[in-house]
Amino acid sequence: MTEKNLCSDSSQKKCDDAGMCIPEFSIPLRLPGNIRMNLADPPYAIAGTKGSWKLTFILPRSIGKQEKLRLQASGGRNNKVGFNSLQSDNPSEDNYISCYLQGKESTPLKLTELDLPGQKVNKGTFEIDPGDNTLEKGAVLTFVMGDRGETEKGADPGNLWRLNKFFVLYVSDDKFENDIGWEKDWGSKVAEKPLEGVYWTKANHGQILDYALIHILGGKVERLCAYSPSESIAGKPFEITVTPQDQFDNLSMSGLRNLEVWLEEHKLNAKIGNVKNTPTVKITVTLSEPGIHRIIIKDKNHNLATNTNPIRIVSEKSALVPYWGMIHGHSEISDGSCTMDHYFRQFRDVCGMDFGAPGDHDHLAETSDEFWRHTCERVRKYNSPGHFVTFLGYEFAKWRKEGEGDRNVYYLENGRPMYRSDFGHYPWPNDLFKAVANEKCIIIPHHTTCSGSFCNWLDHDPEHERLVEIFQTRGSQECPEEEGNTIPPYNPNPAGYVSEALKMGWRVGFTSGGDEHSYKVGMEKRERSAGMMCVFAKELTKKSLWEGMWNRRVVATTGPRVILDYKLNEFLMGTEINSRQFPEVSRKRRISIDYNGTSDVSKVDIIRNGESVKTFNNLEKDFSLEWTDHQELEDINLPPVKYCEKPFTFYYIRVIQKDKHIAWASPVWID
Repeated sequence: MTEKNLCSDSSQKKCDDAGMCIPEFSIPLRLPGNIRMNLADPPYAIAGTKGSWKLTFILPRSIGKQEKLRLQASGGRNNKVGFNSLQSDNPSEDNYISCYLQGKESTPLKLTELDLPGQKVNKGTFEIDPGDNTLEKGAVLTFVMGDRGETEKGADPGNLWRLNKFFVLYVSDDKFENDIGWEKDWGSKVAEKPLEGVYWTKANHGQILDYALIHILGGKVERLCAYSPSESIAGKPFEITVTPQDQFDNLSMSGLRNLEVWLEEHKLNAKIGNVKNTPTVKITVTLSEPGIHRIIIKDKNHNLATNTNPIRIVSEKSALVPYWGMIHGHSEISDGSCTMDHYFRQFRDVCGMDFGAPGDHDHLAETSDEFWRHTCERVRKYNSPGHFVTFLGYEFAKWRKEGEGDRNVYYLENGRPMYRSDFGHYPWPNDLFKAVANEKCIIIPHHTTCSGSFCNWLDHDPEHERLVEIFQTRGSQECPEEEGNTIPPYNPNPAGYVSEALKMGWRVGFTSGGDEHSYKVGMEKRERSAGMMCVFAKELTKKSLWEGMWNRRVVATTGPRVILDYKLNEFLMGTEINSRQFPEVSRKRRISIDYNGTSDVSKVDIIRNGESVKTFNNLEKDFSLEWTDHQELEDINLPPVKYCEKPFTFYYIRVIQKDKHIAWASPVWID
């Protein structure tokens, strides 16, 4: 991937002196690499701050009278974020965009905003009317976003951080005309002739004349986020990741200086280092006293402070260590914003995660065979056992609204095939199940209540469907609001709640953290986040994490890195217990819970067969508790169902903190 520095050496030094960290530019994967890369003037905007910017294009060829010359500022599925409110009708209002043909004098050209088929996200494409002017090779077109003229109006770049935001100058010459796209069946032909502006692929690179890039950067620091490992050995150094965020939860590009590290009232000796191309810092500290600790990070320059997540300091490494990650996000390969490199660096360097995996859509229109090879290469590049682990994954996405739902596929081994949901490939879940019969993979249903692609739980592969995404950007998929869901999803289809799957005999643990499409992928948010998942594993390697996921030793949260562990009669979460082999569970079941949170706790629910059978209220952030269920198993068992031929009972734990964040520990089943 080609990269270009924003500043010369002298101007880069000026940026540094101003306390700003300006990332390098890189060519978006979906744009042709043989066209000169232009930068906007100025080359970056600050999220939420209006301004004026110029885009200058040089025509590489003459434009015929019958050709339609257009500028895509936003829209489609590859260019959704940034400058979404541009308009060409009223120069006295905000977000006005103008166009000029440069010559001896600047000649204004008329722009008309279009409403193109398939661009469901927003408008943002403008047709350029040359009037009586001839657009010859070498002609210079300048677009002014936020053309102020005689007013003080400007353009709004939006509130979302995004690097390499692009503007495409192209010709529409009827090669886009077809009826395959957003509203139609997803067939393999969509990769050959996508609707205009919906996807940029090699199939329509010939229409692109020029493009320009701009960075939309985070603003001044409003808060700090600090991430530490959940466990470290006493006397052994470990790293804390400290990330500055602006008022919109973007990564603030203001540098962090003058940091102090405290443990309660004691200032710690710490080694502080910068992370390349980000304002994030890594702090190395050592704690000698076993127990649960939360380190305080103080930024005296911005008068800010924050706590890390709870850290369990132990004399000897635990048999199972909690590791944190996210495995369902989208990059520029499908309909996300960031490069695959940014995706993994963000997880590793900015969010301090232990593992990650991509989850881009499988449609040929989005993830071509070339892009899948690119994904495999990046997964291989960023996998570093003991430091940061990566898995290969993708989203099997059909969006047919017929109840089969969407699923993500994750592999233990890299370089495995993508079994596409396109027609002519593996369009139905049962086709996918047959295709992966001999693969070492885990299949995870997600946004299961989503009205567009809900899951009715009728199609199931018990061998590979070991986990389910209980929380993601759309909200909690656990159960209906009246049954205790405090973060209900948008417009849910009730058939898709995870509680229904469990009652139908599905043996699935809980993951969280998904469907993030922005440059903020993996980052903490004050509002609804994408969530996080924790795997209890022997060590930070692909094989060990996989064993933990396969055996469902997984905790899902709405974002905070809490430590939640429980046992049922000494059986770990995710376990299937045979009551004939262990008859004591038929008489009584003792549940012991250990919790270390990021806030005091509002309540803890022990869920049995989909209902809360015991609630503990108003607890501190650190607690251990026990409860014994004395009911005879035969009196509470659910009857045999399609995916469990014998009577069964399941338990799981839900913790709701007073800051409204939630943690779910995967079920235990008794047959």
